[in-house]
Amino acid sequence: MSGLDADPNHQLNGEPYIKGVAVTSSPAYGATYRRTEAIRIAVTFDQNVRVEGTVTKGLKFTYGDGEFTSPHARYASGNRTKALVFKHTVVEEDEDTDGLTVLAGDDGGWGGGGKIWSSRPDGSLETSVEADRSHSEIANADSHKVDGGLTLPVPGVSSVVLVTDPGDDSTYVADDWIGAKVTFDENVSVTGTPQLELSVGTTDKIARFGQGSFEGSVSPGDRTAGPEVVFGYQVQEGDLDMDGIAIGEDKLTLNGGAIKQAATNVAADLSHDPIAADAGHMVDAVAPVLSSIAISSRAGGDRLYAVGDSIEVTMTFSEEVTVSGAPQLELDLGGEARTATYDFTGDSTAVFAYVVQEGDADVDGIAIDADTLSLDDDDAITDLVGNSAELAFAAVAADSAHRVDGVSPTLSSAEVHHTGSKVNLFFSEHVDVPRILYTIRSIVNVNLGQFFIAVLTLEVDGDQVRPSSASIHGLSLQLHLYPSNRVTESQGVEVSYDNIFARDAVGLFIDRAGNPLANFEATSVQNASNQADSAEPDVGELALSRTEFRITEGERKGYTVALASQPSDSVTVAVSSSSTKLSANRDSLIFTTDNWYTPQRVRLTANHDDDDLNYWVAVTNRASGGGYQGARKWVLVVIDDDDGE
Repeated sequence: MSGLDADPNHQLNGEPYIKGVAVTSSPAYGATYRRTEAIRIAVTFDQNVRVEGTVTKGLKFTYGDGEFTSPHARYASGNRTKALVFKHTVVEEDEDTDGLTVLAGDDGGWGGGGKIWSSRPDGSLETSVEADRSHSEIANADSHKVDGGLTLPVPGVSSVVLVTDPGDDSTYVADDWIGAKVTFDENVSVTGTPQLELSVGTTDKIARFGQGSFEGSVSPGDRTAGPEVVFGYQVQEGDLDMDGIAIGEDKLTLNGGAIKQAATNVAADLSHDPIAADAGHMVDAVAPVLSSIAISSRAGGDRLYAVGDSIEVTMTFSEEVTVSGAPQLELDLGGEARTATYDFTGDSTAVFAYVVQEGDADVDGIAIDADTLSLDDDDAITDLVGNSAELAFAAVAADSAHRVDGVSPTLSSAEVHHTGSKVNLFFSEHVDVPRILYTIRSIVNVNLGQFFIAVLTLEVDGDQVRPSSASIHGLSLQLHLYPSNRVTESQGVEVSYDNIFARDAVGLFIDRAGNPLANFEATSVQNASNQADSAEPDVGELALSRTEFRITEGERKGYTVALASQPSDSVTVAVSSSSTKLSANRDSLIFTTDNWYTPQRVRLTANHDDDDLNYWVAVTNRASGGGYQGARKWVLVVIDDDDGE
């Protein structure tokens, strides 16, 4: 025959019975429960049961000389399951020195008047059956003693420390996290968002539990029991504390949350000692501010910058700054933009410089438009901890004390005087010599005209003519000639300011701003002479291999001399130096009608001296005889000192 399946309409009224009784709780400290701790008893049945009314479980605490009390653990949980849990909270009077006893089911083991029934499934046709609550006694559970006279320890703060590293400069900047760790003397659990107040400068800031992104930080959901609770605060723009972060006394608060002992749920004592300002944890989230901008260089007594002068602009900040890269500042020079580049930094200042170029001019004074400081991607102006400076600034108005004249004077024209005895040079603007030359003239009685004669080369019909004297008069310079060399009406005259002496003495002629007269090559001079041409025959011309060079003291250099055309008779060329600083190996050369074209060498030696000065020396080559009478040319030599720096 076949079997029958289970039929819910034909159930047996099985009476629930107890399969086991156990103490499921444990003391938080050792083997003894203390006041406020919960003792839990689990009673396990063979089937699901339900509780009706008040049901308690009888316990026995033995103390003293055999005396005992019989507290009852009240039903706590487990309805409609096989295991019912009963709970007793230890009070001050409770004591059990040899371990609590769970009374037997038929010996005071139950109380409260309620019932425990079988728990039938929904739809059952059978009625509930009351449980059999008999069980054996659990006596003297040695690891479950009781002493209500003992209290549970209250977790206390053992230390408060800052745990984040602000870096080598010991300073936090904007967006950095400041982490603080509070360590308790017990493992604690945290709920909600307790907070710790930090003193940052003169302002209180709130570090919160579960906030922060730094080593050792915790997430808001991390409630793992342990002795350490970590708080985080993110630095905001404007935060400043140059003495170091401090934490006042008792600045840990719950903020609606809780910090409790992990095992006993006892609320922690939040009191703690203060922490003094710590110079290893400073805060600077304040950006440097550009407090002023001004032209800081001096244009001199004439208030004019000349070519080569440096225009310096100083930016002053609210604190010390560093500059990286090559920031640029735009200047307004007479309506034209010019770029000043970063030059150097001095504590709280940054200096920008622009060197005046030829053609720069500003008659009203340099101006700076607002916010014309530019930084490329690799440029930065920051304070010492990296806060970027605020670079906005107002316009700087044109200042007449800082005008610009970058236009060098030039030769406008030149003319031979109608008497033929002098040549006048006219310039584009007023020209003078540096003040230092006037000082030298007054001290050593040097005729300035000799400088002028040396740097200017005058040629008449191709022959060099050495003026007897020269003088300057603002817009013009006069070269006075020997009477024997007066220019006649049909002669060609040229003047140049480009020999080796002129190039060695840049700035001999300057305008009011100090710009040097531009060198100029051989330039035709208008001949206004009314002197009749001479009937004398033309004089032959000397041919020199070089007419100028530099030589160092102790060095030897030379040049050659020949005649440009065959002479009518022998020609003697006298060689003479204008200074004993330079000596020639011969004082004369003789050319005949046969060897006139053969170059003859003159060696010059620069003599040593004890001073550290350079010298100008003119070597004269003057011819006589053979149709070369009076022909002359000069070799201009600059002697460079070998003793000075």
